[in-house]
Amino acid sequence: MFWKRKAKCPVTEEDKVWVEEKLDWFQTNFIDVCEQPTFTPTKKYFPYDFRGTEEDAEFILDILGDYFQLNTRRIYLDFYDQSHTDLGMGMSTQRESKGAVGLYLQDGEENSILIEVGQLKDTTSLIATIAHELSHYLIMEEKGYYFEETENEFLTDMAVIAYGFGIFLGNSKFKFKQWSSGDGWGGWSASAQGYLPQQIIAYTMAEIQRRKNDLEPEWTTHMERNLKSYFNKSIRYIQEN
Repeated sequence: MFWKRKAKCPVTEEDKVWVEEKLDWFQTNFIDVCEQPTFTPTKKYFPYDFRGTEEDAEFILDILGDYFQLNTRRIYLDFYDQSHTDLGMGMSTQRESKGAVGLYLQDGEENSILIEVGQLKDTTSLIATIAHELSHYLIMEEKGYYFEETENEFLTDMAVIAYGFGIFLGNSKFKFKQWSSGDGWGGWSASAQGYLPQQIIAYTMAEIQRRKNDLEPEWTTHMERNLKSYFNKSIRYIQEN
């Protein structure tokens, strides 16, 4: 006997409800998520030759400001080396295995985004980091919403997805790199970026596609393998339910 296995949702029922409620919140208070494109790592959206310099980050901040409909002239962009700098008490951090990769700071009327210099070598992660920190500015400074720290970080990641940058956030979630000490030792290292699990990122993107009435988007070719797998599982679950 042959039968079709029922599609299983990659997130819990509680997380599923949370995603849908928060997307409704962004829809009501921020932007029409159905009208936002899903941005891809292509020249179509980022017409620039990245070279791993600070100028790359300045370009990304400016163009993301356009996509987020924000005036980034009020935001000061700076850089730090976490191996030599005491990060202090930043208002937010995106963390990886060795520390923070980005910071958003508020000091009176001054708003700053700080980027760890190692991010300049990875354009996808750099875009995800700046989008995350810019979302802090959007939620707190522009809209005036303040939440408990953990909820604030989750909502900030949700803003990144709602505004169309889920591919960058999801692809940057886990990075595996080969390393060598030069004296015969070597191996693989892993780092995590962002706050929402990859499954929730993928399900949120699938839920947005449901609302757009487009369950077969062309941009899935730009998704990292695990992210794409979770997204496809989410789509199958939505189709069956």
